[in-house]
Amino acid sequence: MIDSLALLPIDDLPAGLQFLCNNTPEGMELLLICVNAIYCIGTYKRIQHHAPNGEGQDAIMLHCITSIFPIWNVHQVTLDGEQRTINLCEAWDHRIEHLCGVSHPSVWKLNNWLKADAVQVSTTLLNDARGESARKRVKCVYTQLQSRLPQLCVDRRDGGKTVEEFLQELVTKSSGNLMVE
Repeated sequence: MIDSLALLPIDDLPAGLQFLCNNTPEGMELLLICVNAIYCIGTYKRIQHHAPNGEGQDAIMLHCITSIFPIWNVHQVTLDGEQRTINLCEAWDHRIEHLCGVSHPSVWKLNNWLKADAVQVSTTLLNDARGESARKRVKCVYTQLQSRLPQLCVDRRDGGKTVEEFLQELVTKSSGNLMVE
């Protein structure tokens, strides 16, 4: 249910966290505390401050690390019908790693792979121009979920659903597949 926080409007985050705190299964409290500290409210980093010329005591200072929730929140992106993930970039990176056989290929291996990939891409483009494009199989469950998410976000934005109803429906509809594009 933690992943459903990403679809909440930013203003609803405190209520969403409170709902999760009240409904967290036993043993998962620490995970929720970590998610809250790191992603939602921010945290502090300890900085050692040394006294000048070694005089006096060293002071311990704290640096506030702000919340990164606005970065990973996808509520508005979902309403706008844009992609919620960077699957294309991740897929390309994985493809390089898979075809080169290493995570960080040398410049020469990468150059050879890019030449081979250019041939494959030009073949794919030619097939697309002929109308022979390969159809990607998409499970019906994902299609239904993707069409339902924007409506859920609109319902929450317009007050048609409470935060609790919104999160509960996301969990029952998605079964852990919120971000699949």
